[in-house]
This record gives sequence, structure tokens and C-alpha cells, in this order.
Amino acid sequence: MSVMDEVLTNVNNEGIMQVFFDSSRPRTDPTVCVNALTMFYMHGRGSELQPSLDWVYSVLENRKYVNGTTYYCSADAFLFFLTRLFAVAPDVYQKFAHLYEERCLERAGSDGDALELAMRVIAGASIGLRLETDFKRLLSMQQDDGGFEVCWVYQYTSLNVKIGNRGLTTALAIQACKAYAALDT
Repeated sequence: MSVMDEVLTNVNNEGIMQVFFDSSRPRTDPTVCVNALTMFYMHGRGSELQPSLDWVYSVLENRKYVNGTTYYCSADAFLFFLTRLFAVAPDVYQKFAHLYEERCLERAGSDGDALELAMRVIAGASIGLRLETDFKRLLSMQQDDGGFEVCWVYQYTSLNVKIGNRGLTTALAIQACKAYAALDT
């Protein structure tokens, strides 16, 4: 059985994919779900996870991501990872487009560390939004060596542990700069 086939068997009663392949740990997370959906759509199998896609839409619609998700620290992570899904599934973007733009605009100008701002700028730029205030704040956080501080992206809530990486923050900040600059062309 392929990993993708195993994911299809690892769903809850509503058909939403679980985070762990362990029935004793029934967990769902919309950001994890978005990443798995991206993989399925990349391989032409996205339609096999319709209940999960519907759930992700309801999370976006009802703003259940605004304080982060179970395993991801930030609302901006959820919106950022949606951009990856939209890049491989234009039909999904068409369904989400209006609501997604509203949610990106709601995040504009919100507090955030360098990673959150980078993800926000990328998410906005992916749909043509120029989030200038967030971009300027991101640039102001660049350190003397050109990098950006360590920021938390992932969390193990049961252990109260957060995971971050300065390289990830810096890489996404660079991607945000490129995405923002591309809005001028």
C-alpha cells in the first residue's frame, strides 16, 4: 500500500484525514491537511479527499486558524500553505479565491515575527496583494548578517515544545522579497 493510499484509510468519521497513522491518537490539523491535500493534488488525486478539502474551506470561512492550529503556531502559516495548494490546484483556488483574499486582507498589518510576516507577504503576493506595511516591517527585522531571527513554525502542544529555524525564516523572507518585487513587473 502506498503512503497516499494509507492516508485515504486514515480518516475520522467525517472523512477528514488524521495527522497520525495511529488510531490511539485521533488528531486533525487544518494546516497539516492542506499540506497533504497539496501532495494529493500534485499527483492528480485531490478529488479523493473532498471531505478534507471541505473542512479546510470551513476552517478558512469560520476563521478557526486565527490563533494558529494544533501543530502550526500562526494563522499566517495556514494561509501560506494554502498558496502551495492553489499553485497545484487552480480549481481549488477558484473555489477559495474570494474568501482567501478577504482573509489575507484581514491579516494585513497584524502583529507578527519575521516568519509570519514573510508568509503573509508571500500569501498576499500570490494573489496580487501588495502588503506594503508588512513588507516594510519584515525588512526592518533583517539582522546585520543579512539573515532573520529564529521564529517558531511548528509546535508539539502536548510537550509544550516549539520548533523553528533561522534558515527557514531567512529563506521565506527572501522568497517574500522576490514575490513582493514581482508585483512590480
